Amino acid sequence: MNYYRAPDTFDLPKEKGEQSIFLAGSISNAKNWQQTIAEISYEGLKLGDIFNIFNPRRENYNVFDPKLELEQIEWEYRAIHFCGQILFWFSNETLAPITLFELGSALNTHDHDGIFIGIDPEYQRKNDVIIQT
Repeated sequence: MNYYRAPDTFDLPKEKGEQSIFLAGSISNAKNWQQTIAEISYEGLKLGDIFNIFNPRRENYNVFDPKLELEQIEWEYRAIHFCGQILFWFSNETLAPITLFELGSALNTHDHDGIFIGIDPEYQRKNDVIIQT
């Protein structure tokens, strides 16, 4: 399988989307949880051995660059709608307003069997996520 990190290009057949997972969740001011998830292994298999992984966290990102901002939003939109699975993580380091938006959207557009949600016990909007789901 493959590991894609924004802004990597990808052009996979739609059926590969079922074997793909988008790592949605806190990025700004949050630990790099995406790397931790990508490296988790079970019985000798890593997540990336089973799924194409789409990670929106960039190496370098300037939130004040409008060109990068547009590129990032377009990449995430394309990737999240391509993937058959979405893993959401709500970290305690940030409110993650974009992630809350993405969760609401995914709940209306994706098969709920392909949505996985983790919430840090100290996440400030924990009840919002619980009530939404």
